[in-house]
Amino acid sequence: MDAFGIENLRCLSDTGLIELKPLTILVGQNSSGKSTFLRALPLLRQSVESRTTGPMLWYGRLVDFGSFHEAIRSEAEQKEIVFKFQFNFTKSDSREKKIPWLFPYFLPEKLSISVILKVTEDLKQGMTRMKECHLSFAGHQIKMAFDNEEKVISFKINDLDVLSLAENQPFDAKFKYLMPSIEINYFDPETELTERKSLAEIVFLNYPPIGVANLAVGSSQAMLANIQKNAHGVDNTSKSWTVNSKIFKDFRDQAIAYQLQDLLRGIDEYLAAFTASINYIGPVRATAERYYRIQEFAVDEIDSQGKNLAMLLRNFTTEEGQQFAEWTRKYFDVIPTFQSTHGHFAIKLAEKEGKTAFNLADTGFGFSQVLPIITELWRLSHQASQASQHIAHSARLPLVFAIEQPELHLHPSLQAKLADTFLATIEAARQANIDLRLIIETHSETIINRLGHRIANGDAKRQDITVAIFEKEEANAPAQVTTAEYDDEGFLTNWPFGFFEPDII
Repeated sequence: MDAFGIENLRCLSDTGLIELKPLTILVGQNSSGKSTFLRALPLLRQSVESRTTGPMLWYGRLVDFGSFHEAIRSEAEQKEIVFKFQFNFTKSDSREKKIPWLFPYFLPEKLSISVILKVTEDLKQGMTRMKECHLSFAGHQIKMAFDNEEKVISFKINDLDVLSLAENQPFDAKFKYLMPSIEINYFDPETELTERKSLAEIVFLNYPPIGVANLAVGSSQAMLANIQKNAHGVDNTSKSWTVNSKIFKDFRDQAIAYQLQDLLRGIDEYLAAFTASINYIGPVRATAERYYRIQEFAVDEIDSQGKNLAMLLRNFTTEEGQQFAEWTRKYFDVIPTFQSTHGHFAIKLAEKEGKTAFNLADTGFGFSQVLPIITELWRLSHQASQASQHIAHSARLPLVFAIEQPELHLHPSLQAKLADTFLATIEAARQANIDLRLIIETHSETIINRLGHRIANGDAKRQDITVAIFEKEEANAPAQVTTAEYDDEGFLTNWPFGFFEPDII
């Protein structure tokens, strides 16, 4: 996943596509939309991982947007919330990993894909439904629109009106995750029978030559060259075709329609795998307890409030516990120890080797609030056996860790160490061949400045970091999003003057 964007969600009118770099920092004043953008990612995860009656689960185990009516920007002209994705498929991944959603009938080694999903509300039933799905790749544009009963009411592939292939008989759209699967109850006027047919079968009825079924899909230029070289069931007139010839466009668009079902299924599986790899910790984290009841749960990630921290730490092997202790000692000057006794589990911290360890409940609120974050950072960059990492690594998907206000209750010196930890996590993940993306929503000027110092000193790569700035001209105005980049000397370009300064009254 290279970039993500949203429209009409709460105060966000249109964020555009924001590139998801190894470290993406979201900054802005309160109620400027940065938390909304970040929470849209766990929203997608809870929507895909749960059985739902619609495409979005607005209130779930990770985040609470209320309902579609509460989530949509009140001033939105179109009553739709839009999610935008940009990513790549590669043939080399398909061959090496045998990934089922990368398929043979596509020409480019790398297929850059953009997806736009528009959801709206069925006012009669009070439910969210998919309104439109737009797909673009290799210069092709595919647009589908659906009604309240999941019937396809509009379907265009470039210049081709797909509904006309079935004499405007209605197609059905079925959703496993986010993308539609298209089928039709097709009435054959010759046999007077109704049969369930796939989109590919409908195409074949309209364009019987075997060439449509075997033509690999790519750019128009590549597809034309392939036709002219291999004939693909057409006569020699194809030698005179150009990319603007109507007969070529018709052949091209029907070939895309024939392969489209596989493409839609592949994208659906890809997006589902991507959302499964999203980890999230919110701004309000569980207060440390003096003792935790021992429960025999298998925990493989920190929950959104850090409530299961003790269970995850207790599941560490001796070797993992030692590695984690070295990690926290190196970056936070504390050494955690764990003590089990009489059905209870205690977390203790010592500031230095040989010093007395104090119960986490006695070490101050800051450490208890940041410990779930640094634990998850270590896990994501060091433990390769967890389910979400296995999915992401095998499919070459990024692992995403979205964190809200990690600096809460931390002294500026510890905020700087936290910034160092972010950079160390990215590098550790890279060494382990894990594509980790950290998305941090913060108010910390210290973190912003620390990243610049590390770039200037040569300890970080400026290409790994981007800063998305969320701003409003007025309280009721939609938020505007711009991006700032660090230069080689660690200074931010396109940075608003006086961004962290208080307004002068």
